[in-house]
Amino acid sequence: MFGVGWAEVLVVLVVALVVLGPARLPEAARTLGKIYGTVGRAMNEARQALRAEAARAELEKSEKKPPDTSGSH
Repeated sequence: MFGVGWAEVLVVLVVALVVLGPARLPEAARTLGKIYGTVGRAMNEARQALRAEAARAELEKSEKKPPDTSGSH
């Protein structure tokens, strides 16, 4: 998880609890979860689009190969 250990996560949670308070912490966690999900979906869509484009370019490249003119009979 981004190279962050459990100790660091615990520190972040304690600081968030102190800064936001117990009343606003669940709402902040939901908001962060939604943002994380949205970013994850966008990254997956971009990854799929790049793979599709690479496959299309590879197909076009293989279709445009010049005929073999080595001259060996």
